[in-house]
Amino acid sequence: MVAENPFDEFKAQNEVNRARDHFVRLELFNRLMDVTTDPEFRALLALVRIGGVRCPSEVKPLEWSNVHAGANTVTIVSPKLNRYQGKSHRTIPLWPGLAEPLQEWWDRCDDCQPLVFPNHQCSGSAITGKLQRLCRRIGEPLWAKPWQNMRASRETELLESHPIHKVADWMGHSASIALKHYAQIFKEQDAGAASSTSGSVSGSHSGKRRSTNPKHV
Repeated sequence: MVAENPFDEFKAQNEVNRARDHFVRLELFNRLMDVTTDPEFRALLALVRIGGVRCPSEVKPLEWSNVHAGANTVTIVSPKLNRYQGKSHRTIPLWPGLAEPLQEWWDRCDDCQPLVFPNHQCSGSAITGKLQRLCRRIGEPLWAKPWQNMRASRETELLESHPIHKVADWMGHSASIALKHYAQIFKEQDAGAASSTSGSVSGSHSGKRRSTNPKHV
């Protein structure tokens, strides 16, 4: 099993293959979170599915100093994208579905440990193997491109309610890359569009928190 290649999105357009796209629904994500007894891995799953970050390239270097609870933001570092101007750092919101698992892990981890994920400084295939074992526990197969599709699923959700230029900024790429490589179509979108239009055409569209960490301000 191979983790997401952080340079996939920079390939030529004629190399784009959407055949392995898979929308990872929140229902499945929540079931995985429910059976995950490791709070560190729970935070990792949330960072990818809710935060939309690349795994493992942006997961492994994350430090607690990058988490700013007071400002409700997280600074994401992309070391492998240093060659691209403006891609090495970006800021994402600390969404509630991400803040809670991070807080849970912070409450239980070593205060002297700067890394958020010290026990997952391993290969992408090792992290994927852990996810596959969780899928087996809930009786679900591991989907194709697990980490990239979780990231793409989050981006697809955000595109439903936020301007594309803002979503692309959160994800760390251009708007054209978002549409070409990440935005997905799922059944609920088609059903929702059909019910909202009703066959007509319109001219317009209408936990306990710990405050002792000085880096969480």
